[in-house]
Amino acid sequence: MFYKSTALGNALINTYAKCGALAKAEELFYQLPVRNTVTWNTLIGAYTQHGSAYDALSYFERMQEQGFTPNAVTYISVLKACGMVKDIQKGEEIHVEIGRQGLLPKDAVLGTSLIYMYAKCGAVFKAKTVFDTLPSRNVVTWNVIMNAYADHGLNDEAFSCFQQMQYEDLLPTVATFKCMLKVCSNLKSLEKGEAIHKMIERYRLLETDSSLNTALIDMYVKCRALENANAVFDKLPRKCTSTWTVLLQGYAENGFGNKALNIFHLMQTKNISPDAVTYVCVLRACGSIRALHQGEEIHMEINRTGLLENNDVLVTAVIDMYCECGALSKAQEVLDRRQACVAAWNALISGYVKHGDADKALGLFGKMIEEGIIPNAITYNCALKACGIIGAAEVGKNIHSEIHKKQLLENDSLLLAALLDMYMNCGVHAAAQKVIAGNPKLNVTLYSVLMAGCAQVGKASRVFDMVNDMVTEGLQPNPIIFTIILGACSHTGLVNDSETWFETMSTVYHISPTQEHWICMVDIFSRAGLFEKVISMIGMVPPANSLPLWLCLMGACQQWVNVDVGRLAFDHILQFDKKLETAYICMRNVYMAAGMQKEAAQVENLRVKNGAWKDSENVMWTGCNGYSFLQ
Repeated sequence: MFYKSTALGNALINTYAKCGALAKAEELFYQLPVRNTVTWNTLIGAYTQHGSAYDALSYFERMQEQGFTPNAVTYISVLKACGMVKDIQKGEEIHVEIGRQGLLPKDAVLGTSLIYMYAKCGAVFKAKTVFDTLPSRNVVTWNVIMNAYADHGLNDEAFSCFQQMQYEDLLPTVATFKCMLKVCSNLKSLEKGEAIHKMIERYRLLETDSSLNTALIDMYVKCRALENANAVFDKLPRKCTSTWTVLLQGYAENGFGNKALNIFHLMQTKNISPDAVTYVCVLRACGSIRALHQGEEIHMEINRTGLLENNDVLVTAVIDMYCECGALSKAQEVLDRRQACVAAWNALISGYVKHGDADKALGLFGKMIEEGIIPNAITYNCALKACGIIGAAEVGKNIHSEIHKKQLLENDSLLLAALLDMYMNCGVHAAAQKVIAGNPKLNVTLYSVLMAGCAQVGKASRVFDMVNDMVTEGLQPNPIIFTIILGACSHTGLVNDSETWFETMSTVYHISPTQEHWICMVDIFSRAGLFEKVISMIGMVPPANSLPLWLCLMGACQQWVNVDVGRLAFDHILQFDKKLETAYICMRNVYMAAGMQKEAAQVENLRVKNGAWKDSENVMWTGCNGYSFLQ
């Protein structure tokens, strides 16, 4: 029969493999009475090509056990498999064998595969060492090392390689430009991105490769240059699903949820079928603008397509959309109807936490464990936040114990911060200090958690000491740190210290005051009754940003029954918005406290006249001086 010919059998195995029929290829492999190195290479290459890296490595071991000597073709496939599963130990063993056989100087593809393996295993500098030792390098080799740098955040190095490649007169390919566009995205460098765009046009590559157009749009989106992205999109003679999706995603992620929804609907009118990625993006857009009705319609559409059945990412996106829209019962229904992954559980637990229902969050956390879903760092992070909200210190300690057993704190500063925050919010400061003692390497985020906890209980001096500790360790305070410092000064009435720290922030650390910093200072001076200083400080803020400060001052005027300053603040607030109900209520209360009933009635009449029945929906409540104000 035909398979008794090894050459013919090899060809047939290769044909099955190219068609994705790996089971058939393997069956024929075992039917061949005689196998050679090509036979093994064909099957190993097939498994690697189709993502079955462990099978490829297993057959590589069997090949050697049966006395066959691997060649360069074998090593190329196996190195790719090592990279796919990040098995650097096996990759290094193969590297040694390649060196022993003297194969590297003879085969540029083998050298490129070796670079790929090290890069995928995270050993970028080993990849560069191999790259530097190659006697000859082609454009594919350059592309692999540039991608290695880009994937590991070494964007400047990637750009240097791109320039060096051009000095060596190698023509960039589509893959080269895709890599460079990714680098520009990582750097958020619109200038570099536009320069690459011009080069691509000069080579006329946009006319021949639609995926490059998509990458170009994605770069502009990541650089927040949506007009440029639109311009590229509009010029395309044919637009595929991925092109529409990238543009839609750009608007959704840059705060233009309504525009993203418009793009989604326009896409459908053009008879372009959305895929799972499109639906994930448009669901995020719905969540960002609380568009529950549209989100429900899209959910029903996804159900009709059947995409939800085997797509964990899409299920998670649906749950997250409902949570963002405040429809937690609907999110719960989605979770209850299927075997959900840990990410879907996390989305709902996080949703309950965001909406302040810590009991339900912890109940869901317990149910998740009962159903055999293994929590990850994100799950524990959410559960710890829930514990902090309701002061569930014992539950928090149990979670801490689980985290410790799994050694999750070693490389996760966010989880460590959540743990410290939980202990601080529960008032168990000794436990927080114990955590710190076991994790001596603190970063700015962790310091901010500790400092916030101390500030909440009035330990301002401890906050100041931690700032000094930070600086001693070579860490620079950021704007959040100074917000905490000024908040600590406010809670303990340290007016002079607040002025010193406020000045230090700008003169020593060159941090420009944010609105939060100005609010803290106004709060501090207002609590102390230093109204002249408050008015002087508000005068230093751009008028367009001063509304929250005047509202904060008005709250203080109720406490101090200061009619004159209260009226001044009231007049300024009305210049911004005559329909802010809060301003009228505060002013009326000041007059009432001063025994000025007539004036209080006049303010109430003015409120009715101006139709100030409720505060604008686009303002946010924030606390100041024991009162509430808007921003």
